[in-house]
Amino acid sequence: MKKWFLILFVLLLAACNSDSAQQDTPTNNTSPISVEQANTIATDVINNIWDTLATGESIEVNKSTLTENEASFLPYMTKELFVRVVESIDQEDCIVNCILAFPEQIYNVLDVQLIENTANSFTIEHTLPAIFEDEQAKKQTTTFIKQDERYIISDFKTEATTVSVTKEQAEELLTTLGFDVLFVEEGPFEASNTTLAYAYVFEDQEDSRIQMVVGRDNGYYTRVIKDDEIANGDAPIYNENYFAPYEEIDQKYAYLFTYHSMDIDESQLTPELQHIYNTYITDVISQTIDIDFDGSLSSEERQEKIAQVLDEAVDGLIAEIEKHIDAARFEELQVNHEIWLADRYQYTNEWAHAFGTYDEEQFYRAYKNATEDYLARLFYQYLY
Repeated sequence: MKKWFLILFVLLLAACNSDSAQQDTPTNNTSPISVEQANTIATDVINNIWDTLATGESIEVNKSTLTENEASFLPYMTKELFVRVVESIDQEDCIVNCILAFPEQIYNVLDVQLIENTANSFTIEHTLPAIFEDEQAKKQTTTFIKQDERYIISDFKTEATTVSVTKEQAEELLTTLGFDVLFVEEGPFEASNTTLAYAYVFEDQEDSRIQMVVGRDNGYYTRVIKDDEIANGDAPIYNENYFAPYEEIDQKYAYLFTYHSMDIDESQLTPELQHIYNTYITDVISQTIDIDFDGSLSSEERQEKIAQVLDEAVDGLIAEIEKHIDAARFEELQVNHEIWLADRYQYTNEWAHAFGTYDEEQFYRAYKNATEDYLARLFYQYLY
């Protein structure tokens, strides 16, 4: 089991080339790009916008702080688009942390279409699943233009759209999210707080009590716990509220997760960087898996030891980064690191108190997820 987790992690890293490398490499190619290339560029540029927002020096996000940091966003969008986003903020209703009208990050996609494609621009359309069960799916149309041999966003719009998700698309969506599932049934689905006119139901292959549900009409997906099988063939009882608080917290702190482990192409690393990557990411992931499967340790001991290993890896990686970047950039890293520590503290504590009383297991689960993602972010932003 633990080897499977590690192999999957390594395969995901190796399979996904970083578009940053493509973007940073000037090209004289005047041929239109493929839909795969366009999708990679779109994903990377949009992620970079949100990375810039997450790693900015200011804790507050409003018109004033965005305007001060305008130059940080212009490698990824035109000035006209940046001004449009800033001007859309209602300063009276939003003083500290504003919800910005940037393009949505592209993690879970139902469909991708390249609708315009020239030598110096392209327009790509992503169909995104609904976030809430009573919403429609979204169609995000984004236009990129080439500027200084890089593609940046010149325009975008997001609108509700009608979809009819197939069983195969639903399974592919769950697989992309990292679930190993087995199809159970399709049709109307109802739990006391979740009602879908038509859905595809899958069960976790490791724990059949956990079921994944994907709505046919909007791509909305959720997880439910099947509490018990009722006698005489009646329908099972679902604890549909079990994951809802965690999902709300994850949405609130989505900026903490950049998923840069997917963007690092190990074949592009120098021997020195490969050693650093192995020492502070691959080997650390393997070590945490070993600890998690160590039957000689109590649950509390496993959790504390994993947290210790991860924190030591963060400190070690930052020490390595200091050797490779100038003093001004390292000072910037230190400021951002303090902000991240505070955000992680808030995130993990909200996870631990999702149901009111403190749950130590959930605290450490959130701690592990956030810190593993942060290790990849540090490597990607400062060494890759």
